[in-house]
Amino acid sequence: MKNRISQSSSARLENLPLAWARFTWALIAALTLSVILAAYPGRIEEYFVRGIPQGGVWMPVQLESSQTQKPVAFFSWYFIILDTLLVLGYYGLGLLIFFRKSASRLAIFMSGTLMLASILFPFFVRPLVREITHPWYIPATLTMVLSTVSVFVFLLIFPNGKFVPGWSRWLIPLVTLWELVRNNIRQILAYLSLPVPIFFQGYTPYLVFIGVLVSGFAAQVYRYRYVATHMERQQMKWMILGTAGELLGILLVVGLNSFAFLFWQPGDPELALILLVIDPLLYNLFFFFLLFALAFSILRYRLWDIDYLLNRSLIYGTLTLVLGAVFLAGIFLLQRVFLAFVDNEQTSLSAVIATLIVAGLFQPSRNRLRLLVDRRLFDIHIDYEQPPRQLMRKNLDQAAEAIRQATFEQYQNLELIGRGGMSEVYKATHPDRQHPVALKILPSGHATDDTFLKRFQREARIIASLQHPNIIEVLDFGELNGTHYIVMPFVTGSDLKSYLNEQGPLPLAEAMPMVREIASALAYAHQQGLVHRDIKPSNILLEPVAGPGGGKIRALLTDFGIAKMVSATTLLTETGGMVGTLEYIAPEQIRASRDIDARADLYSFGVMVFQMLTGRLPFKYDNAAALLMAHLSQPAPDPRSLVRDLSPEVAAAIQQALEKQPEQRQATVLEFVDALS
Repeated sequence: MKNRISQSSSARLENLPLAWARFTWALIAALTLSVILAAYPGRIEEYFVRGIPQGGVWMPVQLESSQTQKPVAFFSWYFIILDTLLVLGYYGLGLLIFFRKSASRLAIFMSGTLMLASILFPFFVRPLVREITHPWYIPATLTMVLSTVSVFVFLLIFPNGKFVPGWSRWLIPLVTLWELVRNNIRQILAYLSLPVPIFFQGYTPYLVFIGVLVSGFAAQVYRYRYVATHMERQQMKWMILGTAGELLGILLVVGLNSFAFLFWQPGDPELALILLVIDPLLYNLFFFFLLFALAFSILRYRLWDIDYLLNRSLIYGTLTLVLGAVFLAGIFLLQRVFLAFVDNEQTSLSAVIATLIVAGLFQPSRNRLRLLVDRRLFDIHIDYEQPPRQLMRKNLDQAAEAIRQATFEQYQNLELIGRGGMSEVYKATHPDRQHPVALKILPSGHATDDTFLKRFQREARIIASLQHPNIIEVLDFGELNGTHYIVMPFVTGSDLKSYLNEQGPLPLAEAMPMVREIASALAYAHQQGLVHRDIKPSNILLEPVAGPGGGKIRALLTDFGIAKMVSATTLLTETGGMVGTLEYIAPEQIRASRDIDARADLYSFGVMVFQMLTGRLPFKYDNAAALLMAHLSQPAPDPRSLVRDLSPEVAAAIQQALEKQPEQRQATVLEFVDALS
């Protein structure tokens, strides 16, 4: 279907001569600026003479507390400044886009559209188009028609310059004709002293105008679902976010007005403050939010942050609407209750009680809504804000205390050498062994859990059966007073995480021996049907190896199966969390797929190789949700952008290993390593 649509909509702005596009842009910029400057005196006079527009009606500004003209002047200038800022926002953004992307015909068109929109949405040219005899009537009307038509075309061709659907280009002449008639019929008939047809009276022309915009948005929905590439969808999401923000702003203003009328009456200074100061300020702030969203979309700036912003906007936007409705309903019901029992509405007390109710509902409502949005809309099936590590940390502290107080017949001289979210590691000695051992303890709390005990014993036996020179050997495992432990050889070297912190990015020649050894260990375990699930530098131990010349190290993969053992217990099921490291987690683990296989380890391994060669993670966010969404949707960056001497083949191999869909990655880790070589 995509191919058919692409062929039927091959007409593109990019086929137009660049010089012609720039010349047209210059004409539009000059025309728009001239009309704006011409409209300014009339706009100022309009505010001072007619008053302030409220709900489509021009209302004189009068406060009962003052009979002077100072409030009139203040509010008039206040509205003029807000209009000016909005006009400058549109026009300035158009200039920015042109000078940043003047070689793109599509960007030039979008720049001109934003400039024309500067007179459309604030209705800035209203004083110039009331009478057909006004000297600026024709250029002002032409600008208004061009602004509406260009916005419509923008919705049909954004973001790649193609008309989608292809036949939609034939709507442009119809919309242009309608706008010419709509913007001139009243003035022409008034000049000829003829009555205006009913169709052009009342709200009908505005409803048709809204219908034009809705049809444009419908084309965007069609494009998003059937045509757009992944990159184009990210651009469209920015526009969706901006539009949704503007609509939310309108709803917020309506809600604020409803709240205000509960407490004050028309003529009260407090009500005037909300209607004439706060309302227009909020309206303009949300319009500027729309402008910033459009700028990010058109300039392709921070495209991959949009998923997180949409996620949070959906959560907090819905939460605001729901709790706002609860607040207003609470006030109304409490007023009725007070009126019935004490013959007084007690508005202030009702507001306080409703506020306490909303405050109590906020956190649980937010958590439930976040989980719903994450799972239903973003395919995130792990609770990243309340991971089980906190609970494991508590259980781990209990287990560590049991270890310190217990008398191990075999293991003595316990010395804490490592501590993480899932385990603690002690150096210990054993009378029957010549070398020290490493004693790893797991979280307690499972002494009575038969399911965990059986799984622990089964998995530990499998891990203990792994015999590979690059997998840390399991010497023993067991349980003591409810604390499960695993015994491994003590390795004198550091881990790969510490090594990278000290050395920084590694040259490919230096990294490849370690990469091959880790891949060999993974390939061997995968052949045994095991998936590690937590590949990361801190799980790679580097053991010094004696030999000619010295300085050699051997990579040892550790913690094999530990994550799987812990993640399968009721501890994680009850908390809804996960075990693992978010910086290295595979997308299918985030989706809680039941088909997690060796390719999940390949993805994590690819992240680690990227870090080894560049010194940076491919996806780095301070926020857990944003990081997970990057793993789910953001393409991996080209490592050559950080290390230029990497070959295209190496970069392509790493990026393939970091594909979001497992079937698009290499089949095995060994195939990945061969591609790196």
